[in-house]
Amino acid sequence: MIFGLEQNIFSQPLSLIFSILLLLGSFQAGNIIIERFNLKDIFFGKKFYKFFSILFFLNLIIPFLHFSSLFGIGFKIISSIIGIVIFFSIFSFFLTKKFNQFSFNKSYLPLLFLLSLYFLASLAPITNADSLDYHLGVALHILNYGFYPTQKFWFHSIQSGAGEALLAFGFFFKSEQFGSLVQFSGLITLFGCIKYLIERDKIKNIFLSNIFFTIILSSPIIIQLVTSVKPQLFFTSSIIFIFTRIFYGKILSIRQEKIFLLLVFLLLSNAVLAKFYFILFSSIILIFYSFNKIKDRKNLAFFVYSGIIAFLVLILPTIVWKYLNYQIGFLDFFLSPFPRDINGYDALYKSIVSDGNNLKNLNTSLIKILFPTSIIGFTQSLGIGVFLLIFLRIKNKVDFQILFFSIFSASVILLFGQQNARFLLEPYFFLMILLFVNSNFLNRNSIILSALSIQPLLVCLALLSFIFFISVGSLNDQLRKKVMIESADGYTLSQWSNKIIPKKDVVIYTHRSISFNEFKTLPADFLKYTDIKNKDEIDKNYSILNEIKQYTPKYIIFYGNNFKNSKIFNCTLNLEFYEKNVGKKAIRNVLFRKNFKFYDGYIYKFDSKSFPNCLLPKN
Repeated sequence: MIFGLEQNIFSQPLSLIFSILLLLGSFQAGNIIIERFNLKDIFFGKKFYKFFSILFFLNLIIPFLHFSSLFGIGFKIISSIIGIVIFFSIFSFFLTKKFNQFSFNKSYLPLLFLLSLYFLASLAPITNADSLDYHLGVALHILNYGFYPTQKFWFHSIQSGAGEALLAFGFFFKSEQFGSLVQFSGLITLFGCIKYLIERDKIKNIFLSNIFFTIILSSPIIIQLVTSVKPQLFFTSSIIFIFTRIFYGKILSIRQEKIFLLLVFLLLSNAVLAKFYFILFSSIILIFYSFNKIKDRKNLAFFVYSGIIAFLVLILPTIVWKYLNYQIGFLDFFLSPFPRDINGYDALYKSIVSDGNNLKNLNTSLIKILFPTSIIGFTQSLGIGVFLLIFLRIKNKVDFQILFFSIFSASVILLFGQQNARFLLEPYFFLMILLFVNSNFLNRNSIILSALSIQPLLVCLALLSFIFFISVGSLNDQLRKKVMIESADGYTLSQWSNKIIPKKDVVIYTHRSISFNEFKTLPADFLKYTDIKNKDEIDKNYSILNEIKQYTPKYIIFYGNNFKNSKIFNCTLNLEFYEKNVGKKAIRNVLFRKNFKFYDGYIYKFDSKSFPNCLLPKN
């Protein structure tokens, strides 16, 4: 087993080059399949289909990667086969010498400039905190063991899915930036939708239309998504593509409509398998399709039969897997991503979602979600583009459909989900597309568009800062190390630990950035979500605590100053290693780096024999 992110990627810039080649090969493979099977019209025709090639190809391979990881059968073999396909596609790309496959009106320059900055930002080394926790942790687990983790003490890993299998595929080819490039490819898909919408309506001013969409795509939350490996923006773009195709695409032939419906079920299933919250938006998309595309009994029958087959083939195996490993029942799979009957997971659930009754802070949360209220919270907001919704006009039943389900889905997220701007991107794009298509406000309100253009300017400055201070880390290993020390929280702690801990040893690790460790790591999630006060509590948490005991961890690593108050400190023996000022809180925002103090690192011998009874308070 080869643990640790840096042991599973090439040196820079070779890792960067391989990441770009994987994306380029996916682009060309998608082109070839679309062209050979005459699917161009499904992707808005010959002028636009290439913007959707990456989306199409990656969605084709995701089920193979996911199910091989689910059942623990042949992940590396399947990755090798896909790699061969991508290699020959790259060869085909350079052989045909079609380097200039896109042409643009000069009016697209503002939007293209913004996209080019997003692209450069996505080339950065992985420094996002969530990414360094379970996203990379699960992907590296798949790479090493060939299957998804099932350890119940690793609480955060249950949130992983098909997106992490795609990450593992990138690591199979030693490519660090592939995951963030996949998220950037979601913007290519969105741009394809935007370009189609602009050019289908020849009345609107192309330049002002581009300014409008530049404001929309400069939503600050997109910075966070493009510069991480969180599997979201890619699948969000799938939802928006289907939405655009259903409401604004040209009429397809009967054969093409059937293929499109199969593609809808594939894309939505992959989204659901990647992230739980996509169940909501996938359901809404299917409602949209059934309301607007099913015209007779034949259409209905094909819709039902295709849905049943897609469910049995793509969704049901994961439901069975979650039941066998986490006792998540059939209905519970669609209601919550967490098991009801395993102690501690209810605490995890409450820590990340609204309880539906807590309306007191909703106004404050909503303001922060919609508009940047501070520099720190800038990339946590949808941005001032939402002001444009005051121009929204509802003209018919279809418009009302879109408005109603957008408001409904946003309300569900805010009341019962995570109150975070990134989970509102779908209704945000639904309404903005409806606004663009349905209103003639562009020419009359150019001054307002000019005023709101302050947001793209600020986002471009933020991206340029990110590129200069963080993306440069992909140029060589020396720059990467400097970037990681300053921007990747927990990097220096793990580097110190890696020098001391033998690779064969098992260690409980209390820092959330577990992906840098080159030894077998047991994440200490259970400390946060379980509370051992007496013997009965040990019995309630037995399945979790016993899993840890079975690994017989040799060490536990602490950092900072407050760990001695933790109950697990009772399970330590000798202080084996200590390092003063081993690290400091590293953040990606360069404006606030100097505000954090250094912390010390501690490696204690762990008393595996007395665990878990040692967690009990001492008399």
